Amino acid sequence: MPNAQITASSCPRCQARLVTDISREPWCPGCRWNLAAVEPDAPIRLGPLRRLGRRVALRSTLRTFDRLRASGKLPPRSGTRHLLTAISALLLLTTLALGAAGVWLVVYDFPSPRIIPGVVCLAVAAMLMPRGGRLDPSWTHIDAATAPTLHALVRRVGDASGVPMPHLTVLSSDFNAAAGVFGLLRPRRVLVIGVPLWMSLTAQERVALLGHELGHFRNGDVSHTLAAQPALTTFARLADATTPSWRPGIRPSLLDRLVYLMMIPIHVSMLLMQTAILALASREQQNAEYRADAEAARLAGKPAMAGLATKLVLGEGIITITGAKARAHEFSPEHVLPAVTEALTRRAPRAADHRLRTVRTESDIFASHPPSGLRAELAEALPLSAAAISCSTAESDRIDAELAGTYERMRKAVANGW
Repeated sequence: MPNAQITASSCPRCQARLVTDISREPWCPGCRWNLAAVEPDAPIRLGPLRRLGRRVALRSTLRTFDRLRASGKLPPRSGTRHLLTAISALLLLTTLALGAAGVWLVVYDFPSPRIIPGVVCLAVAAMLMPRGGRLDPSWTHIDAATAPTLHALVRRVGDASGVPMPHLTVLSSDFNAAAGVFGLLRPRRVLVIGVPLWMSLTAQERVALLGHELGHFRNGDVSHTLAAQPALTTFARLADATTPSWRPGIRPSLLDRLVYLMMIPIHVSMLLMQTAILALASREQQNAEYRADAEAARLAGKPAMAGLATKLVLGEGIITITGAKARAHEFSPEHVLPAVTEALTRRAPRAADHRLRTVRTESDIFASHPPSGLRAELAEALPLSAAAISCSTAESDRIDAELAGTYERMRKAVANGW
Protein backbone atom coordinates (compact mmCIF):
# COMPACT_ATOMS: atom_id res chain seq x y z
CA MET A 1 0.00 0.00 0.00
CA PRO A 2 1.45 3.41 -0.92
CA ASN A 3 2.48 5.63 1.96
CA ALA A 4 0.23 8.60 2.64
CA GLN A 5 1.71 12.04 2.03
CA ILE A 6 0.68 15.31 3.65
CA THR A 7 -0.28 17.86 1.03
CA ALA A 8 -0.15 21.61 1.28
CA SER A 9 -3.90 21.72 0.80
CA SER A 10 -6.35 22.00 3.63
CA CYS A 11 -9.84 20.57 3.92
CA PRO A 12 -12.50 22.92 2.50
CA ARG A 13 -14.88 21.79 5.22
CA CYS A 14 -12.84 21.79 8.46
CA GLN A 15 -9.47 23.26 7.33
CA ALA A 16 -7.57 20.19 8.54
CA ARG A 17 -4.64 18.97 6.49
CA LEU A 18 -5.53 16.68 3.61
CA VAL A 19 -4.05 13.25 2.98
CA THR A 20 -3.43 11.81 -0.44
CA ASP A 21 -2.03 8.59 -1.82
CA ILE A 22 -0.11 8.29 -5.05
CA SER A 23 -2.57 9.04 -7.90
CA ARG A 24 -5.53 9.01 -5.50
CA GLU A 25 -8.11 11.56 -4.55
CA PRO A 26 -7.14 13.57 -1.41
CA TRP A 27 -9.31 13.18 1.66
CA CYS A 28 -9.62 14.61 5.15
CA PRO A 29 -8.96 12.37 8.17
CA GLY A 30 -10.77 14.82 10.42
CA CYS A 31 -14.23 15.20 8.91
CA ARG A 32 -13.79 12.47 6.22
CA TRP A 33 -14.35 14.92 3.38
CA ASN A 34 -13.96 13.19 0.00
CA LEU A 35 -13.19 9.82 1.61
CA ALA A 36 -16.03 8.26 -0.37
CA ALA A 37 -14.58 9.38 -3.70
CA VAL A 38 -13.92 6.55 -6.15
CA GLU A 39 -10.28 6.66 -7.20
CA PRO A 40 -9.67 7.67 -10.83
CA ASP A 41 -6.80 5.18 -11.06
CA ALA A 42 -8.84 2.13 -10.08
CA PRO A 43 -7.26 -1.05 -11.45
CA ILE A 44 -10.40 -1.82 -13.40
CA ARG A 45 -12.69 0.53 -15.27
CA LEU A 46 -15.81 0.86 -13.17
CA GLY A 47 -19.10 1.38 -14.92
CA PRO A 48 -21.51 4.06 -13.66
CA LEU A 49 -23.63 1.57 -11.70
CA ARG A 50 -20.60 -0.04 -10.05
CA ARG A 51 -19.16 3.36 -9.18
CA LEU A 52 -22.48 4.40 -7.68
CA GLY A 53 -22.70 1.13 -5.74
CA ARG A 54 -19.21 1.62 -4.37
CA ARG A 55 -19.99 5.14 -3.24
CA VAL A 56 -23.17 3.95 -1.54
CA ALA A 57 -21.20 1.16 0.17
CA LEU A 58 -18.59 3.60 1.44
CA ARG A 59 -21.17 5.88 3.00
CA SER A 60 -23.23 3.01 4.40
CA THR A 61 -20.12 1.46 5.95
CA LEU A 62 -19.25 4.70 7.74
CA ARG A 63 -22.82 5.25 8.96
CA THR A 64 -22.98 1.74 10.39
CA PHE A 65 -19.63 2.13 12.13
CA ASP A 66 -20.54 5.54 13.62
CA ARG A 67 -23.82 4.15 14.92
CA LEU A 68 -22.18 1.12 16.51
CA ARG A 69 -19.37 3.12 18.09
CA ALA A 70 -21.78 5.71 19.50
CA SER A 71 -24.19 3.14 20.93
CA GLY A 72 -21.57 0.68 22.20
CA LYS A 73 -23.90 -2.10 21.11
CA LEU A 74 -23.34 -4.88 18.63
CA PRO A 75 -25.47 -5.10 15.49
CA PRO A 76 -28.39 -7.48 16.06
CA ARG A 77 -29.16 -10.34 13.73
CA SER A 78 -31.43 -9.24 10.94
CA GLY A 79 -34.08 -11.17 9.05
CA THR A 80 -31.66 -11.60 6.15
CA ARG A 81 -30.60 -15.03 7.36
CA HIS A 82 -34.18 -16.28 7.42
CA LEU A 83 -34.91 -14.72 4.02
CA LEU A 84 -31.85 -16.38 2.45
CA THR A 85 -32.80 -19.70 4.07
CA ALA A 86 -36.31 -19.39 2.64
CA ILE A 87 -34.90 -18.61 -0.82
CA SER A 88 -32.61 -21.62 -0.48
CA ALA A 89 -35.54 -23.86 0.46
CA LEU A 90 -37.52 -22.65 -2.55
CA LEU A 91 -34.57 -23.24 -4.86
CA LEU A 92 -34.03 -26.71 -3.42
CA LEU A 93 -37.69 -27.63 -3.92
CA THR A 94 -37.52 -26.33 -7.48
CA THR A 95 -34.40 -28.40 -8.13
CA LEU A 96 -36.01 -31.54 -6.72
CA ALA A 97 -39.16 -30.94 -8.76
CA LEU A 98 -37.04 -30.46 -11.88
CA GLY A 99 -35.24 -33.74 -11.16
CA ALA A 100 -38.52 -35.58 -10.59
CA ALA A 101 -39.90 -34.17 -13.84
CA GLY A 102 -36.78 -35.32 -15.63
CA VAL A 103 -37.15 -38.87 -14.29
CA TRP A 104 -40.81 -38.97 -15.31
CA LEU A 105 -40.06 -37.72 -18.83
CA VAL A 106 -37.34 -40.33 -19.30
CA VAL A 107 -39.20 -43.29 -17.81
CA TYR A 108 -42.77 -42.64 -19.02
CA ASP A 109 -43.54 -44.42 -22.30
CA PHE A 110 -39.85 -45.31 -22.71
CA PRO A 111 -38.43 -44.93 -25.30
CA SER A 112 -40.00 -41.77 -26.64
CA PRO A 113 -39.00 -38.25 -27.73
CA ARG A 114 -39.62 -37.17 -24.11
CA ILE A 115 -36.18 -38.54 -23.28
CA ILE A 116 -34.47 -35.42 -24.65
CA PRO A 117 -36.22 -32.84 -22.40
CA GLY A 118 -36.01 -35.36 -19.55
CA VAL A 119 -32.25 -35.59 -19.83
CA VAL A 120 -32.03 -31.80 -19.99
CA CYS A 121 -34.09 -31.50 -16.80
CA LEU A 122 -31.91 -34.07 -15.04
CA ALA A 123 -28.73 -32.31 -16.15
CA VAL A 124 -29.96 -28.93 -14.89
CA ALA A 125 -31.13 -30.47 -11.59
CA ALA A 126 -27.73 -32.12 -11.11
CA MET A 127 -25.98 -28.82 -11.76
CA LEU A 128 -28.16 -26.98 -9.23
CA MET A 129 -28.05 -29.55 -6.44
CA PRO A 130 -26.48 -28.03 -3.29
CA ARG A 131 -22.82 -28.74 -2.68
CA GLY A 132 -21.20 -28.75 0.70
CA GLY A 133 -17.87 -27.48 -0.51
CA ARG A 134 -14.55 -29.28 -0.73
CA LEU A 135 -11.44 -28.91 1.35
CA ASP A 136 -8.59 -27.23 -0.49
CA PRO A 137 -6.01 -29.93 -1.32
CA SER A 138 -3.22 -27.51 -0.39
CA TRP A 139 -4.44 -27.34 3.22
CA THR A 140 -2.55 -29.39 5.81
CA HIS A 141 -4.61 -31.21 8.40
CA ILE A 142 -3.18 -30.83 11.90
CA ASP A 143 -4.46 -33.50 14.31
CA ALA A 144 -4.24 -33.55 18.10
CA ALA A 145 -1.30 -35.95 18.04
CA THR A 146 0.75 -33.59 15.87
CA ALA A 147 -0.10 -30.37 17.71
CA PRO A 148 -1.60 -31.13 21.14
CA THR A 149 -0.94 -27.62 22.48
CA LEU A 150 -2.71 -25.97 19.55
CA HIS A 151 -5.70 -28.29 19.88
CA ALA A 152 -5.85 -27.64 23.61
CA LEU A 153 -5.94 -23.89 22.98
CA VAL A 154 -8.64 -24.27 20.31
CA ARG A 155 -10.68 -26.38 22.75
CA ARG A 156 -10.31 -23.79 25.52
CA VAL A 157 -11.45 -21.02 23.19
CA GLY A 158 -14.36 -23.14 21.94
CA ASP A 159 -15.47 -24.06 25.45
CA ALA A 160 -15.36 -20.42 26.55
CA SER A 161 -17.36 -19.41 23.48
CA GLY A 162 -19.87 -22.24 23.87
CA VAL A 163 -19.16 -23.95 20.55
CA PRO A 164 -18.03 -27.54 19.97
CA MET A 165 -14.51 -28.40 18.88
CA PRO A 166 -14.04 -28.16 15.09
CA HIS A 167 -13.90 -31.52 13.39
CA LEU A 168 -10.80 -30.44 11.47
CA THR A 169 -8.08 -27.86 12.07
CA VAL A 170 -6.02 -27.13 8.96
CA LEU A 171 -3.16 -24.82 8.06
CA SER A 172 -2.94 -22.89 4.79
CA SER A 173 -0.25 -20.79 3.16
CA ASP A 174 -2.61 -17.81 2.78
CA PHE A 175 -2.62 -14.60 4.78
CA ASN A 176 -6.06 -15.39 6.12
CA ALA A 177 -8.11 -17.45 8.54
CA ALA A 178 -11.57 -18.91 8.18
CA ALA A 179 -14.14 -21.21 9.70
CA GLY A 180 -16.96 -22.97 7.92
CA VAL A 181 -18.99 -26.11 7.39
CA PHE A 182 -17.87 -28.45 4.62
CA GLY A 183 -19.67 -31.49 3.27
CA LEU A 184 -23.35 -31.99 2.52
CA LEU A 185 -24.02 -35.56 3.62
CA ARG A 186 -21.49 -35.43 6.44
CA PRO A 187 -21.12 -31.78 7.48
CA ARG A 188 -17.87 -31.01 9.26
CA ARG A 189 -16.83 -27.82 11.02
CA VAL A 190 -13.43 -26.76 9.73
CA LEU A 191 -11.04 -24.18 11.21
CA VAL A 192 -8.51 -22.80 8.71
CA ILE A 193 -5.43 -20.98 10.02
CA GLY A 194 -3.27 -19.10 7.54
CA VAL A 195 0.36 -19.53 8.54
CA PRO A 196 1.61 -16.06 7.38
CA LEU A 197 -1.07 -14.39 9.50
CA TRP A 198 -0.52 -16.77 12.43
CA MET A 199 3.23 -16.06 12.47
CA SER A 200 2.63 -12.30 12.64
CA LEU A 201 0.51 -12.50 15.81
CA THR A 202 1.45 -12.37 19.46
CA ALA A 203 0.25 -15.10 21.81
CA GLN A 204 -2.84 -13.19 22.91
CA GLU A 205 -3.65 -12.05 19.38
CA ARG A 206 -3.72 -15.72 18.40
CA VAL A 207 -6.45 -16.22 21.00
CA ALA A 208 -8.33 -13.31 19.38
CA LEU A 209 -8.01 -14.94 15.96
CA LEU A 210 -9.34 -18.26 17.21
CA GLY A 211 -12.11 -16.51 19.16
CA HIS A 212 -13.18 -14.58 16.06
CA GLU A 213 -13.34 -17.61 13.78
CA LEU A 214 -15.07 -19.89 16.29
CA GLY A 215 -17.40 -17.02 17.14
CA HIS A 216 -18.95 -17.40 13.69
CA PHE A 217 -20.20 -20.85 14.70
CA ARG A 218 -21.71 -19.40 17.86
CA ASN A 219 -23.51 -16.63 15.99
CA GLY A 220 -24.83 -18.92 13.24
CA ASP A 221 -23.68 -16.43 10.64
CA VAL A 222 -25.27 -16.66 7.23
CA SER A 223 -22.10 -17.42 5.29
CA HIS A 224 -21.04 -20.13 7.76
CA THR A 225 -24.11 -22.34 7.46
CA LEU A 226 -25.20 -24.76 4.76
CA ALA A 227 -28.84 -23.62 4.89
CA ALA A 228 -28.17 -20.39 2.99
CA GLN A 229 -25.67 -21.75 0.46
CA PRO A 230 -28.16 -22.48 -2.37
CA ALA A 231 -29.32 -18.86 -2.33
CA LEU A 232 -25.72 -17.61 -2.38
CA THR A 233 -24.48 -19.86 -5.19
CA THR A 234 -27.34 -21.04 -7.44
CA PHE A 235 -27.76 -17.94 -9.58
CA ALA A 236 -23.99 -17.70 -10.05
CA ARG A 237 -23.97 -21.23 -11.45
CA LEU A 238 -26.86 -20.40 -13.76
CA ALA A 239 -25.15 -17.22 -14.92
CA ASP A 240 -22.00 -19.19 -15.68
CA ALA A 241 -23.92 -21.92 -17.50
CA THR A 242 -25.83 -19.43 -19.67
CA THR A 243 -22.85 -17.29 -20.69
CA PRO A 244 -23.36 -16.55 -24.40
CA SER A 245 -20.47 -17.95 -26.45
CA TRP A 246 -19.50 -20.00 -29.46
CA ARG A 247 -16.43 -21.96 -30.39
CA PRO A 248 -13.51 -19.80 -31.52
CA GLY A 249 -12.28 -20.21 -35.07
CA ILE A 250 -15.62 -21.54 -36.32
CA ARG A 251 -18.01 -19.32 -38.23
CA PRO A 252 -21.27 -19.35 -36.26
CA SER A 253 -24.35 -20.61 -38.04
CA LEU A 254 -27.72 -18.89 -38.00
CA LEU A 255 -28.83 -21.27 -35.23
CA ASP A 256 -25.72 -20.41 -33.20
CA ARG A 257 -26.51 -16.73 -33.53
CA LEU A 258 -30.13 -17.23 -32.49
CA VAL A 259 -29.09 -19.26 -29.44
CA TYR A 260 -26.51 -16.60 -28.60
CA LEU A 261 -29.16 -13.86 -28.70
CA MET A 262 -31.58 -15.95 -26.63
CA MET A 263 -28.93 -16.55 -23.97
CA ILE A 264 -28.16 -12.87 -23.44
CA PRO A 265 -31.35 -11.92 -21.51
CA ILE A 266 -31.21 -15.18 -19.51
CA HIS A 267 -27.57 -14.60 -18.60
CA VAL A 268 -28.17 -10.97 -17.64
CA SER A 269 -31.20 -11.95 -15.53
CA MET A 270 -29.14 -14.52 -13.62
CA LEU A 271 -26.36 -11.99 -13.07
CA LEU A 272 -28.85 -9.45 -11.73
CA MET A 273 -30.34 -12.04 -9.38
CA GLN A 274 -26.90 -13.01 -8.10
CA THR A 275 -26.00 -9.35 -7.64
CA ALA A 276 -29.16 -8.74 -5.62
CA ILE A 277 -28.51 -11.79 -3.42
CA LEU A 278 -24.91 -10.78 -2.73
CA ALA A 279 -25.88 -7.18 -1.97
CA LEU A 280 -28.58 -8.47 0.40
CA ALA A 281 -26.18 -10.81 2.19
CA SER A 282 -23.25 -8.41 2.34
CA ARG A 283 -24.56 -6.15 5.11
CA GLU A 284 -25.50 -9.08 7.34
CA GLN A 285 -22.09 -10.68 6.71
CA GLN A 286 -20.35 -7.48 7.76
CA ASN A 287 -22.44 -7.23 10.91
CA ALA A 288 -21.56 -10.85 11.65
CA GLU A 289 -17.87 -9.92 11.44
CA TYR A 290 -18.40 -7.17 14.03
CA ARG A 291 -20.15 -9.68 16.31
CA ALA A 292 -17.30 -12.16 15.89
CA ASP A 293 -14.81 -9.38 16.68
CA ALA A 294 -16.68 -8.63 19.89
CA GLU A 295 -16.53 -12.29 20.88
CA ALA A 296 -12.80 -12.29 20.16
CA ALA A 297 -12.35 -9.17 22.30
CA ARG A 298 -14.31 -10.78 25.15
CA LEU A 299 -12.11 -13.87 25.07
CA ALA A 300 -8.70 -12.35 24.33
CA GLY A 301 -9.14 -8.76 25.50
CA LYS A 302 -9.63 -5.52 23.58
CA PRO A 303 -5.91 -4.86 22.98
CA ALA A 304 -5.46 -8.29 21.39
CA MET A 305 -8.45 -7.90 19.07
CA ALA A 306 -7.39 -4.38 18.13
CA GLY A 307 -3.87 -5.67 17.49
CA LEU A 308 -5.20 -8.42 15.24
CA ALA A 309 -7.28 -5.94 13.25
CA THR A 310 -4.33 -3.54 13.01
CA LYS A 311 -2.22 -6.30 11.46
CA LEU A 312 -5.02 -6.95 8.99
CA VAL A 313 -4.71 -3.27 8.05
CA LEU A 314 -1.02 -3.88 7.36
CA GLY A 315 -2.10 -6.85 5.21
CA GLU A 316 -0.07 -6.52 2.03
CA GLY A 317 2.93 -5.38 4.04
CA ILE A 318 2.88 -8.60 6.07
CA ILE A 319 2.52 -10.63 2.88
CA THR A 320 5.67 -8.91 1.58
CA ILE A 321 7.50 -9.55 4.86
CA THR A 322 6.57 -13.23 5.08
CA GLY A 323 7.47 -13.76 1.42
CA ALA A 324 10.90 -12.20 1.96
CA LYS A 325 11.50 -14.24 5.11
CA ALA A 326 10.46 -17.42 3.32
CA ARG A 327 12.91 -16.75 0.49
CA ALA A 328 15.65 -16.06 3.06
CA HIS A 329 14.87 -19.37 4.84
CA GLU A 330 13.75 -17.42 7.90
CA PHE A 331 10.10 -18.47 7.73
CA SER A 332 9.36 -18.73 11.43
CA PRO A 333 7.56 -16.57 14.03
CA GLU A 334 10.85 -15.60 15.67
CA HIS A 335 11.83 -13.84 12.44
CA VAL A 336 8.43 -12.74 11.10
CA LEU A 337 6.92 -11.23 14.27
CA PRO A 338 9.80 -8.78 14.99
CA ALA A 339 9.76 -7.61 11.36
CA VAL A 340 6.00 -7.03 11.51
CA THR A 341 6.33 -5.20 14.83
CA GLU A 342 9.00 -2.94 13.33
CA ALA A 343 6.76 -2.18 10.35
CA LEU A 344 3.90 -1.24 12.66
CA THR A 345 6.21 1.00 14.68
CA ARG A 346 7.21 2.89 11.55
CA ARG A 347 3.54 3.40 10.68
CA ALA A 348 2.51 4.39 14.21
CA PRO A 349 2.57 8.19 13.66
CA ARG A 350 0.05 7.79 10.84
CA ALA A 351 -1.83 4.79 12.22
CA ALA A 352 -5.17 6.62 12.36
CA ASP A 353 -4.87 7.66 8.71
CA HIS A 354 -3.93 4.14 7.64
CA ARG A 355 -6.96 2.75 9.46
CA LEU A 356 -9.36 5.24 7.95
CA ARG A 357 -7.95 4.71 4.47
CA THR A 358 -9.17 1.10 4.54
CA VAL A 359 -12.70 2.49 4.27
CA ARG A 360 -11.78 3.57 0.73
CA THR A 361 -9.72 0.53 -0.23
CA GLU A 362 -11.85 -2.24 1.30
CA SER A 363 -15.44 -1.00 0.99
CA ASP A 364 -17.64 -2.51 -1.67
CA ILE A 365 -21.32 -3.28 -2.03
CA PHE A 366 -20.43 -6.99 -2.17
CA ALA A 367 -17.76 -6.98 0.56
CA SER A 368 -18.34 -9.64 3.23
CA HIS A 369 -16.01 -7.95 5.76
CA PRO A 370 -16.01 -4.41 7.14
CA PRO A 371 -12.82 -2.41 6.53
CA SER A 372 -10.10 -3.74 8.84
CA GLY A 373 -9.32 -0.25 10.14
CA LEU A 374 -12.89 0.22 11.38
CA ARG A 375 -12.77 -3.20 13.01
CA ALA A 376 -9.73 -2.07 15.01
CA GLU A 377 -11.44 1.17 16.03
CA LEU A 378 -14.62 -0.57 17.12
CA ALA A 379 -12.73 -3.23 19.08
CA GLU A 380 -11.02 -0.51 21.09
CA ALA A 381 -14.39 1.18 21.76
CA LEU A 382 -16.13 -1.94 23.08
CA PRO A 383 -17.07 -1.74 26.79
CA LEU A 384 -15.42 -5.00 27.82
CA SER A 385 -13.41 -6.12 30.83
CA ALA A 386 -10.28 -8.27 31.04
CA ALA A 387 -9.64 -11.23 28.79
CA ALA A 388 -11.46 -14.46 29.60
CA ILE A 389 -8.59 -16.60 28.24
CA SER A 390 -4.87 -16.01 28.35
CA CYS A 391 -2.15 -17.63 26.30
CA SER A 392 1.39 -17.31 27.55
CA THR A 393 4.40 -16.77 25.34
CA ALA A 394 5.70 -20.16 26.41
CA GLU A 395 2.46 -21.84 25.30
CA SER A 396 2.57 -20.01 21.99
CA ASP A 397 6.20 -21.10 21.51
CA ARG A 398 5.23 -24.74 22.12
CA ILE A 399 2.60 -24.45 19.39
CA ASP A 400 5.24 -23.12 17.00
CA ALA A 401 7.58 -25.97 17.91
CA GLU A 402 4.82 -28.48 17.15
CA LEU A 403 4.12 -26.83 13.79
CA ALA A 404 7.73 -26.23 12.77
CA GLY A 405 7.71 -29.07 10.23
CA THR A 406 4.51 -27.77 8.62
CA TYR A 407 5.93 -24.24 8.50
CA GLU A 408 8.94 -25.53 6.58
CA ARG A 409 6.78 -27.48 4.13
CA MET A 410 4.77 -24.31 3.41
CA ARG A 411 7.82 -22.08 3.09
CA LYS A 412 8.26 -22.68 -0.64
CA ALA A 413 4.64 -21.82 -1.45
CA VAL A 414 4.91 -18.56 0.50
CA ALA A 415 8.29 -17.75 -1.04
CA ASN A 416 6.83 -18.14 -4.52
CA GLY A 417 3.91 -15.85 -3.72
CA TRP A 418 1.31 -18.63 -3.46
